[in-house]
Amino acid sequence: MIISAHRLSSVENCDEILYMQEGEIKERGTFQELMAQKGHFAKVYQIQKARDREMLDREGEEDL
Repeated sequence: MIISAHRLSSVENCDEILYMQEGEIKERGTFQELMAQKGHFAKVYQIQKARDREMLDREGEEDL
């Protein structure tokens, strides 16, 4: 199965990830390998996770 995703969290459990930029493969590996490389994939993943946490925090404050 091939999955194309902008949300990197949706590929965490894939056997192999190809991180592409401008039609070119920039990084390739498992989720753990790409995170350990601390390259583009890891940076974008961390940014997305931080935004997710920020949105959850805002939603929690609205419930108070």
